[in-house]
Amino acid sequence: MNHSFSRRRPSGFTLIELLTVIAIIGVLAGIIIAVVGNVRRNAQESQSLANLRQMGTAVQLYAADRRGALPVWQNFTGGIETPWWKTILPYLGDHKEVFHDPAHAEYDPSSDETLHTNFSYGWNYEVMGRNIGEQDRDDHILTMLSMPNPSKTLMISISSATESYSFISYNSNPEWGKMPDPNRYNGKAPSLFLDGHVEVRPVDEFRTREPWFVFIKEVPVKRQ
Repeated sequence: MNHSFSRRRPSGFTLIELLTVIAIIGVLAGIIIAVVGNVRRNAQESQSLANLRQMGTAVQLYAADRRGALPVWQNFTGGIETPWWKTILPYLGDHKEVFHDPAHAEYDPSSDETLHTNFSYGWNYEVMGRNIGEQDRDDHILTMLSMPNPSKTLMISISSATESYSFISYNSNPEWGKMPDPNRYNGKAPSLFLDGHVEVRPVDEFRTREPWFVFIKEVPVKRQ
């Protein structure tokens, strides 16, 4: 009587097969995470540009009501410090959410003080106007007609990550040096120009005075 024996493959995966499947899953997960991250970052960048467009419209409306006079970084008249963003807030329907860059994790609107300290956007105070009514300084205020090339005049960009105080300046400025956060959008900075258009600029361009921080009117120095 002949007995035939057949070898059956054990059920389940071999170690090599399991390792292969795990490796494939890891690769796919990495691809998915990267794609989702890029989609999220692109959506945040688009929202940031939309916020800047609204601010640009608000500045234009503010200037139209004041014979072309532009906001300044800080208005000290009446003994009250009023930053530029409060100045244009009525033209935004008092909606402060416009001032929140969605990629800015440090944004804190719990009070006006914390909001101003860790603001998502920065006013180009060296070019656009720094102060009105500041003690021991002349006013630094400009008008729309002061600007020879509005499309090349940087008005607002994203701020530094923390302690931005709602302004930007070039990185090598020894006193301030509040350049846009290079980590928020992988070395890019959504930016608003005086003519109302928005574009994304490399953050490295903000490390020197030229081209975006060249004075149109010198900032007044503090009197001794």
